[in-house]
Amino acid sequence: MDYNNGGLPPPPPLSDRQSWFTYFDADKTGHLTSEEIITGLLHTPDYGASGDDGGIEGVRDLVHAVLPVFDRDGSGTIDRNEFCDGGGMAESLLLAAEQQQKQMQQESNGGGSNENENVHAAGI
Repeated sequence: MDYNNGGLPPPPPLSDRQSWFTYFDADKTGHLTSEEIITGLLHTPDYGASGDDGGIEGVRDLVHAVLPVFDRDGSGTIDRNEFCDGGGMAESLLLAAEQQQKQMQQESNGGGSNENENVHAAGI
């Protein structure tokens, strides 16, 4: 499925868990495979691969690492409840994205030191 050029509307944000799940459940089984989740994350604005986050392999590694934690029924896929419920996979992926953004901000700000520490260190 071509999410960018296939005439589909743009994907919803991951924070809209129910819509995101429905959008990327390509085979409409009510379950997401690891590949559907990876594809979804790579096509989700503000989540997909960038040059700084490990790219496709980083997303793939993340999904393969966390999927077994949230696959409560052991099916090898993630159903809507496992994905959308509070404490579910979507919430974890959102938290991982937030942490990654914070880390990237700290790195771009000189390794995580804040402005007050720089002012104090300079004796100002």
